Amino acid sequence: MPANIFRDKIQAIWGKDIVVIPMYFFAMPFEWIIKISDEHKEFKWLSYEEAEKLVYFHDQKTALWELKERLIRGNIIR
Repeated sequence: MPANIFRDKIQAIWGKDIVVIPMYFFAMPFEWIIKISDEHKEFKWLSYEEAEKLVYFHDQKTALWELKERLIRGNIIR
């Protein structure tokens, strides 16, 4: 989506005073049971390459890359 179309869509929802939308990212051990909250409808298991294509914001791409690197290096605190 071109940046100006995205900006216009966000301004219509959040107003013109919002210039930063906070985002939070989490990773946790997986124990074969998936339970999503009411605010979500579905989930997908994706390769890094597939997931990277779906995220729009640079901070999402950075968080995804950092998680991949931590998994590769075994640098995950449990």
